[in-house]
Amino acid sequence: MDQFPLRIAGLAGTFLIGLGSLFPGLAWMDGFRWFAFPIFAFLINEGYEKTLDRKLYARRLVIFAFLSEIPHDLLRSGRVLDYDGQNVLFTLLLGYLAIAALDYVRGMLENTFVTLLTAAALSWIGYNLGKAFSFEMYGIAVVLMLAFNIAGRVTYTKLMQFAVLMFFAYRNYAATLMQPSTDAPFAVPAPVFAMAALILIWLYNGERGLNTLKSRYVFYCIYPVMLLLLWLLKLMVK
Repeated sequence: MDQFPLRIAGLAGTFLIGLGSLFPGLAWMDGFRWFAFPIFAFLINEGYEKTLDRKLYARRLVIFAFLSEIPHDLLRSGRVLDYDGQNVLFTLLLGYLAIAALDYVRGMLENTFVTLLTAAALSWIGYNLGKAFSFEMYGIAVVLMLAFNIAGRVTYTKLMQFAVLMFFAYRNYAATLMQPSTDAPFAVPAPVFAMAALILIWLYNGERGLNTLKSRYVFYCIYPVMLLLLWLLKLMVK
């Protein structure tokens, strides 16, 4: 399949994360972040490789990250501005910049060892920046995005994607289980969500699919609109 179903799946997973935050019985849905984010991490890498204007791509991420912040903060804490956490587009922007930096070094030096060393350094920087500013998926996000970038250039791409993603899924959820509220009816292993994301990624055929200028902006707009709808639903269920 092309990118279109992947985008829809990522947005659906993001919506379910927000929905799960509103109802204690659906707290297990927080695990969809391990479904949605790997898909977005993969798509950011694809976007970086296939866009005709990488600077414009970055500017779009910046613009919609700021536009999404107020809806994100309203949903998260009920405040117009909440500096304790940033929306996922800031996370994707940080990862995109890390990918661009890695690609610059890769193209300039063409040395595998230096490239891997740079990736390690950028992973460390991205991890700590993400953690310091409380980005979605925290510091793990940038590490995953860089790992996806490197995986796309090695022989055993799927094996590396599987190993890296499963490692972090298990590591982040100590006993591999979600940590739901006491009212949640059951727990779901985080790697189950991650494996579902990988299966969809592996079905990707390399085609961009629906990719008009209008469709691109519609996809970006869906995220802040979705957050506003979830916030309104939160007000209704209080």
